[in-house]
Amino acid sequence: AMIAHEFRFASARMRVKELIDEGYVGPLHMAVMTLLTGPTNGFQPGPLADRDDASRAIGFLFGVGSHYIDCLRHWFGEVISASGQLHTHFSDRTRAGSSEIAHATADGTFSLVLQFANGGWATMVGSREAPFGPEGRVEIYGRNGTLVTPQAEPGFNPPAHGTLLGAKPGDRSLQELPIPKRLEPFADDRDNRLMPFRLLVREFIRGIREGVSPGPNFYDGYRCQQILDAVRESSATGHVVRIPLQG
Repeated sequence: AMIAHEFRFASARMRVKELIDEGYVGPLHMAVMTLLTGPTNGFQPGPLADRDDASRAIGFLFGVGSHYIDCLRHWFGEVISASGQLHTHFSDRTRAGSSEIAHATADGTFSLVLQFANGGWATMVGSREAPFGPEGRVEIYGRNGTLVTPQAEPGFNPPAHGTLLGAKPGDRSLQELPIPKRLEPFADDRDNRLMPFRLLVREFIRGIREGVSPGPNFYDGYRCQQILDAVRESSATGHVVRIPLQG
């Protein structure tokens, strides 16, 4: 079994994982993620959609933030505490094909802070209610190096063939780091998500053949859900929520 967090297999993210494991950044100080976009048509949100209904347990944190939380766990290991806030800034909506006013109850904006068992922390701000926002960017700061993955393409999905910037002590600026061709074994111009997804499917097939569940598997999904629930609980209570390493 696997979870469809296919962006683990985007080339820049795979290279970041390799560089972290090789010690490029050293001990983690902090990771900063920004995921900001919004309506540009006079600051008017679109019609009410299923994702705007909190009773369906969705919203921007679950729908998009979950992919980035999986990314952080993959890079830095288990999370031991979470705090955050959820907001719905554009709550008044119209129903599709109608002038009737309805209310969005699911979050359109979130912020969170995660602490890792191995040291360091991550902060993330995400919103689909930020008109003219800069969209996606990931920054990693450690004792021995910095890594940045800018996203030049619209939206929050990391590009299949991304750009990676880095700097070490003594460097005067960020420099583009090469991404090995082995991490970009083919191109698929039909959809930017397809190369990572096809690589995930290759792992799934390998798992069937070998009788294993490659990551991201159900355990990764369970751990991700724990963090999502902790952020929601923190938003409701105002407290930092501890996440046990076992169970």
